[in-house]
This record gives sequence, structure tokens and C-alpha cells, in this order.
Amino acid sequence: MKIVSLNLRGWGNSAKRRRLSSLIKSGAFDMCLLQETKRTSFSDSMIHSLWGHKEVDWLAKESVGLSGGLLLVWNKDLFSFRFSFSGIGFLGICVEWKDGLLYIVNIYSPCSMAGKRKLWKDLIDFKSNHDTGEWCLGGDFNAIMSSDERRGSGSNVRKSERAEFSSFLEAMEVIYVPVLGKKFTWFSFDNSAMSRLDRFLLSDGFIQKGGISNQWVGNRDISDHCPIWL
Repeated sequence: MKIVSLNLRGWGNSAKRRRLSSLIKSGAFDMCLLQETKRTSFSDSMIHSLWGHKEVDWLAKESVGLSGGLLLVWNKDLFSFRFSFSGIGFLGICVEWKDGLLYIVNIYSPCSMAGKRKLWKDLIDFKSNHDTGEWCLGGDFNAIMSSDERRGSGSNVRKSERAEFSSFLEAMEVIYVPVLGKKFTWFSFDNSAMSRLDRFLLSDGFIQKGGISNQWVGNRDISDHCPIWL
């Protein structure tokens, strides 16, 4: 299973959408997780144009005002879809995969600490109240795991925030697989500040069953965030 995740910073004009479509087609991805679409609606024709063919399923969470918005797109024959779920800052699906369940969650975390805590708590509560399965969390977490994941302006993230983020990972039983490519995933306009905000967090079973060894941070192109390839 090949998955790409990208914070779009807006759906943009036709030129930006063509670049996005080219990125997706170049990697022949099975699934795409897009954050911050800033759109309130999508159509089959828009998704088919993005993906390059009609054999896809998709699910969207509308933006609120001029911010947010999540989109999941995947090849129809990838797995058997069971149900979707969502909350503040996330959109997920539960699917049947390799004789078990797999929960795939597209993340666009709020910037505020209160919003992050709400997102983390909601996902932990969801996990504790649903059938056991593997997990794949991907997207923009707006959080770092260690001080060396941020450089420049605002680099002094509180230890307590990093500790709470680590506690969330432990409760979800997901880990961070090694990163290849770029060290940081978000860059300010003048490159004076940079952070690793985007990532995939995976359960051990998903890593083993999927034969996953790493995640790749690609080049920045249509956004101030880099695409992440799993």
C-alpha cells in the first residue's frame, strides 16, 4: 500500500490542482490524505480529474470558514470499506485489510494546546470503544516529538507539550518509523523557521503486515509543507 499525505494550504487554482494531480500520478499511490483543502464541497468529477481515473472512492470533511478541510481518496480495490468517523481535526475510515481491521486517520491538528488535547483525547476514546485493529495516522499534527524537530522562530516548544504528545502515541500504540529525505516538513517563506509537523504514526501490526520500513519527506512544491510518502 502506497500512501501520500500533504497539507495543501488551500485547494487553489487550476494550475495548483494540476501540480497536485501530477504529484499523485507520478507516485502511482493507492491512497491520498490531504489536509487544509479549505473547501466545503467536492464532486466525483473533481476527484476523478485529480486521480486520473474513476476507480476511486473518497471521503471529505468540509472546512470551517477559510480554514481546515480534509480529503481521503483511495483506489476502490484496495480494501473493503466498513465505516467512517470524524471529529475536530481528523477524518478516519475503518476498513477490512489482511484478515483484520485497519483504521486510517487523516489528521489536521488545531494549533492551540486545548485543540490538540481535544483531538488526542477523542482518538484515544474512539480506540478504546471500538474493535481491535491496526492503525495508520497521517497528516499535519502541529506537534513535534523532540526539540531537534524545530528550528528558528518559536523553536522552544514546552517540554510538557512534547510529553503529552508522546503520551498520546503510547495510548494509541503507534510508533514513528524512520524518515528519509528532508528532515523538516514545514518551512517559513524565508526559511528562517522550519519544523517536522507532518508524519505517519503506525501500529506495529500495520508495519509488519504492510512491509513498511520508512517514510519519505519529499520536496516542497505547491505548499509550504512537504509531501510525506509511506
